Amino acid sequence: YAIKIWTPENGKTYCGEGGVNYIRLNNGARVTFSSCPLSENGTSLQRGQIPFFLYSIVETEKVDTSQTKDEVHKSFVLLLRLLSNKIGAFLVNGLIPQCARSLISRIAGHVMVFMELHPMKAMEIACVLEQLIPMVSNVNATVKASTISESFDHNSEICEAKTTQIVVECPHPYKTNNVYSVVVGFDDSVHFLCLQFSPSCETAQADD
Repeated sequence: YAIKIWTPENGKTYCGEGGVNYIRLNNGARVTFSSCPLSENGTSLQRGQIPFFLYSIVETEKVDTSQTKDEVHKSFVLLLRLLSNKIGAFLVNGLIPQCARSLISRIAGHVMVFMELHPMKAMEIACVLEQLIPMVSNVNATVKASTISESFDHNSEICEAKTTQIVVECPHPYKTNNVYSVVVGFDDSVHFLCLQFSPSCETAQADD
């Protein structure tokens, strides 16, 4: 017999009854038997003459990483809580250092990714950031258009990452019952996307 090993798939396990030419191992792998022209005793698959097949499967050693991941998640939430407290103190004083703004913008993207990957932690993250919502809304309501460019100041206290800015504007006046869309493409170097409404946008709100 010639033996061919095939990749695992769902299905029943046969042992050659009715001329079936394959059997399935206990790990899902399928072993296919083919008749050999060198057979001198008339053995064939049609007669269900598949020989006994002895085998052993060595399972890979599994390492339990759930406890380590849980500790990492707890540490991330703890660091986010400490950062939230610091940001709240800055907002109360009405002064946010440039280095703090850059740090916040970097961590914000990671927070969203963390919440998407770990929905069970999303509520805890939301509770940590809840205290900042009224403060941020108050700051956004009083901020002037001239202060928006401060986040792009080249004299930052820390090195800024390379940024790509794209301005998207729909035609005016708005057309009734019409949806305007623009497809924007970025290269592989872009990891996070920040959407910022212009102060002149008529639909911009303080909570955006």
